[in-house]
Amino acid sequence: MPAADGVAMATELNRRADAARTPDDDRTHGERQVDVLLDALLGRGQVAPSDGEVAARAARPSRRTELQVVVDWRTLLGLRDDPAELIGYGSITADDVRAMLAQPGTTLRRLVTIL
Repeated sequence: MPAADGVAMATELNRRADAARTPDDDRTHGERQVDVLLDALLGRGQVAPSDGEVAARAARPSRRTELQVVVDWRTLLGLRDDPAELIGYGSITADDVRAMLAQPGTTLRRLVTIL
C-alpha cells in the first residue's frame, strides 16, 4: 500500500472510531476501530445517504489527510533525488513525495531551517 494511502486510512479509521463513541460506550478505541472497519468492509449499518449528503460528498475531496514529510528543498524541486522522511512511516523516495504533493487538494506547509 502506498504510504500516503496507509496514513489516510489510519487517520480516517481513527476519526470514525472517535465518532462512533457514545457516552455509555464501554468499548476501547481499538474495539471501535475494528467495528467501524468491519462496517466499512461489510456494509453493516449503512444507511442510504440523502440527496443533500450525496451532493455534499461529491463537492468535497474524497479524503483529507495531513502528512508530515521532511524533505530537502532541492529534492522537492527535482534538483536532487534524496529520500524523504514520512513521519510515522519511514523513508520514502523523492518521486513518492513529489507525487503526493502533486495530488489535487494538497496543501504544502513549510518550515524552513538554515543548516
